Amino acid sequence: MGWSQLKLDDGLMFCALFAYTAEATSSYYLVARWLGYSNSGMTKTERENLNPDSLEWLYRVNGAKTHIWNWVTYISLMWLLKACWIAYYARVIAAAEKRSLRRVTVGYVVLGVTYLSAILVVFCKCMPLKKQWQIYPDPGNLCYSGNSTFQMAFVMSINTLTNIYIMAIPLPSIISTKGMLTHQKVFLLILYSGGFLVIVFWNSTLRFNLDCSRHKNLRWRMVPSRIFHRSPRHQSSHHRPYLQKLRPQSP
Repeated sequence: MGWSQLKLDDGLMFCALFAYTAEATSSYYLVARWLGYSNSGMTKTERENLNPDSLEWLYRVNGAKTHIWNWVTYISLMWLLKACWIAYYARVIAAAEKRSLRRVTVGYVVLGVTYLSAILVVFCKCMPLKKQWQIYPDPGNLCYSGNSTFQMAFVMSINTLTNIYIMAIPLPSIISTKGMLTHQKVFLLILYSGGFLVIVFWNSTLRFNLDCSRHKNLRWRMVPSRIFHRSPRHQSSHHRPYLQKLRPQSP
């Protein structure tokens, strides 16, 4: 099999590799360089007393900016994988039915619209953009670049809906196939519906993150998030012990 045999889904997976590298790199910088800090997870008093020339201020501002890039790379990775999913289904179904399907075309359109919507939410949920790394005064939850309830709920919703639509693409073809035994159809239906497990894990993790974001002690919040799904959520209070080391250095 040579390069000439590569298909659209192969190219999309190659692009997803670059998106994954960018997402992993931004996650590394967010945690290793900026210690997971952002402009959230602070009381009003902490915001008032934090010196703009301090190391913590620098970490929080740069961490909040990195959160934005982290979300962009994460969404890009997820939607590239969705596009690869559709391309694979289109190729398999076209080979079996010798025709293209309207639901595949609709799937590409839905992906394009939802991807653009998600990116716009990341950048435009709070304007002007600089408020997404503002420390004082408190810009509000909507402007927390890595901890916005609206942003996470929106991405969770369209991620779930697009996954359900994509999983439904091959189902009519499987059900209407003649010459296939019932247990074979059931097996294929279960196989192609396996993404529901990912949806359950992803949504459960995100709801857990939203609940934890209302409390101060978020020490273990990132653990299930990284086990179940690569979500770009890092809360500054995960590194609370480091604050005591940084703040004494403030002028």
